[in-house]
Amino acid sequence: MSGDGQVTSLDALMILKAATGAIEL
Repeated sequence: MSGDGQVTSLDALMILKAATGAIEL
């Protein structure tokens, strides 16, 4: 993880997707 906002955005999206999937399951 560098200090790029893009990386943070991608991580946030992945976390959101994972959280949503976990909640659905």
